[in-house]
Amino acid sequence: MPTMAIDPLLPWHEFYGLLGAGAATLIGAMFVVASLASRFLASKRGDLSRMFITPTVTHLSSVLFACALVEAPVPMELRSAVFGLGGIAGMGYGVHVAMRIGRRLDNHGDRIWYVAGPVLGYGLMLASALTLGMGGKAGIDAGPDLLAASLALLLLAGVRNAWDIILFFVAHPGGVR
Repeated sequence: MPTMAIDPLLPWHEFYGLLGAGAATLIGAMFVVASLASRFLASKRGDLSRMFITPTVTHLSSVLFACALVEAPVPMELRSAVFGLGGIAGMGYGVHVAMRIGRRLDNHGDRIWYVAGPVLGYGLMLASALTLGMGGKAGIDAGPDLLAASLALLLLAGVRNAWDIILFFVAHPGGVR
């Protein structure tokens, strides 16, 4: 009788359930903020606002999707491939975001949380995919830890950036005239 491989992410299922619920809640909050700020978003500076909202929702959606994938009964090879592609795509998207909004960020905290944090998070996701894909064959079994760190960092960046966006709209309630 063939032996079934033990899922290295099994002990982490509750952690990913919690992260996924947090990401889903924040995505919902971002939709509420966007609808309440619709006048501002439709103004001349709406493109500027969307440059910050869209990446935040994208990173939170990545966390939600990754957590759902961890919970799904699919082979580890498929998970590794998806996490690897997600890490590469996320780092590319992070560079795109940096080129679009990097010049507009006037303080180091914004540069860290809108650009560097997500790029690092996706880099950790790629590293986790590589180690999970090896299945401990190279003596490296840090895949679950790296994936947890990557998604926690993306969620943390999402929380911080969602708060930053909300504070911006509170300071500009009627939009810019």
